Amino acid sequence: MKKTIFLFCIFFSCCLLLNRGLRADETDTEDTTLWEDDSDIEQAMQDGDIEYETYENLLNIYDNKIDINSADVFQLQSLPGISQLDAAKIVSYRLKHGYYKNIVELINPDVIDEEAFDKIKIFITAEIPGKIKTKGDVLFKTKSNSDVELDTTEYPRTYDLLRLRVLKLGSYMKFGATIEGDARYENYYKSLYGIEGGEISRGYRLNKSYVGYEKGPFITQAYLGNFRAGFGQRLVFDNSGQSAPLGLYPDDTYSKEVQVTFYQSEKEKDKYSFGYTPSLLNGFGGRIKQGRLDYTGFYSRARYPVRTFVFMNDGKLRLLSLEDRYEETLVGSNVTYKLSDKTGEFDETYLGTTLYTSKREGMEDTSINIWKWPPQQSFAVYGSNFVTGYKGFNFSGEAAKVNGWGDAWYMKMAKKMGKLDVVYSHRDYDIDFYNPWAKGYSKHTDSSKFKCRDEQGDSIDLVSRITNAIKMQFTLDQFKHVAKSKWNSSEGDYDTVYETPTTDKEILLKCNWRLPRGLNLQIDRKWKDLDIYQNDASSDKATVTTNVQLKFRPSKISDLTLKYQYAEDYYDNPVKYLPKDYILSRASYDITANLEIAGEMKFADSDLRKLGGESRRYWLQVTDRLSRFAKIKVRYINKYASSAEEYETVEYYTITEPGYANKWEVRVDYKW
Repeated sequence: MKKTIFLFCIFFSCCLLLNRGLRADETDTEDTTLWEDDSDIEQAMQDGDIEYETYENLLNIYDNKIDINSADVFQLQSLPGISQLDAAKIVSYRLKHGYYKNIVELINPDVIDEEAFDKIKIFITAEIPGKIKTKGDVLFKTKSNSDVELDTTEYPRTYDLLRLRVLKLGSYMKFGATIEGDARYENYYKSLYGIEGGEISRGYRLNKSYVGYEKGPFITQAYLGNFRAGFGQRLVFDNSGQSAPLGLYPDDTYSKEVQVTFYQSEKEKDKYSFGYTPSLLNGFGGRIKQGRLDYTGFYSRARYPVRTFVFMNDGKLRLLSLEDRYEETLVGSNVTYKLSDKTGEFDETYLGTTLYTSKREGMEDTSINIWKWPPQQSFAVYGSNFVTGYKGFNFSGEAAKVNGWGDAWYMKMAKKMGKLDVVYSHRDYDIDFYNPWAKGYSKHTDSSKFKCRDEQGDSIDLVSRITNAIKMQFTLDQFKHVAKSKWNSSEGDYDTVYETPTTDKEILLKCNWRLPRGLNLQIDRKWKDLDIYQNDASSDKATVTTNVQLKFRPSKISDLTLKYQYAEDYYDNPVKYLPKDYILSRASYDITANLEIAGEMKFADSDLRKLGGESRRYWLQVTDRLSRFAKIKVRYINKYASSAEEYETVEYYTITEPGYANKWEVRVDYKW
């Protein structure tokens, strides 16, 4: 133990000395320990803590819950913070000791610790197979539209959602449907000047529906309607929302929200928060597992939105997402074969191959001009992947190719070495590797800044339990790329700019300490530099962030969490920096066995160099379990900002003006 502590101290010191100029990510996208339900996931997205795609994927896992009594190592790796080694331990313990009676049984020295459990507890369930013949849920949610502030125009003030799912009907069937009431941008037209006119109108519509068939005697899975699919290591095809996908999944995703501001005059303005439906796959698909062979195929013909500029009634161009602007026909298949069982020093070995083809057609003469797609209207992508292991080493990898374009490959190795878990991965993508249906292949997430790139990267993750109470983690990710995109205002599109290679680096150091009387202290420091060699042509932003978090239970019926974060943003040189911080406290109290009240208060300063960047937000939530099957939750959010705050991604935009903003949400769940 002393040797392990000594090595970690040396390692920690060297990293600090060698990387003093590095900065880290402002937000911890994997810190889900504070989350209690989907409202926290949505709040994290609106605060800019997670990307919209991450929000969508986490919401999908939250809604569908991964069953720890039936999930394999691929599905379990979809959970936040669960590595390949953690997933293997969950499955191995289940096979040796039987089904988990409840999710708390995961907290075990032979499985995972309490810190890892806190990250995944809202995303998992434990069901005993065969005991449940019929189950389902009904969700009704209504909330105030995000950041809608109207000065001059009447506008629908709420977003409504009604979702019905029969998750198990008899032995094999399932069904789902989603009805949403929100505002959409409609009745626009195309002219010589582009897209003009239009209006935002309120309506109720059936946005998603599907019929599913699961775990049958011959057909393992079958879906008709809206569904998802994913294979291998996510390089060939994946819209599953899973980190290690294999198979078909229901599509229960909600509509996306986009905000637009209309200026009636220099002082008066209207804000509109409206939605559009992101279709994934719409058609039919099936999966057959017989012996060692696992085959999946699908056909989809769905319509998708185009994000483009529109001449609005106020005479200005606005960037909007217009629904049903092009149609894509997708045909895909995957074959995975189990080459060998676990024997002696060898683990189970799988080999898979995936192929999909795409044909896109514009709707009503709409030209498709989206940089993330290959320029031709039809294309094919194919590749192969493997999973194996030897003497405790777990290996997985995948190679992919876009027909007529570039190649890419990915490899990952994991090994448990006593108290030390080691995970290493390497990725290599050609500059012309365009694959629109492989969402997880690039380290870059901000598509407004990066287009195609020739990218090579390495990542290593070390996790060690120093003692029974102390766990430490070190993560290093470094990759280089030689192309980026630059906005061409005259053409209204992104141009690829070829440049000298730039190298980005991310480092995370985290320590979790379980103290007596239920106290849990977590300290982490993160560096992120988007160009460690300071290339003036592409240098963007560097940050360093320090988090200190303390969780404890004052009593059996209450919880309390305190968190402080200090961050510095560095832009094109170290002289330009922006220091900021926030302090957060969250508490919950069980008034009765069925009634809980919870609240959170957050004080933040977006610029510590001057006055005017202060903001405050608090929310109060009451949750009442009405019966064994029904639950109601009411949340009220109040926010005050002393200056304008702005947050923008490709899919979401919001700006909060100085002053107060109020939101509310009511949610009713009924499960049987």
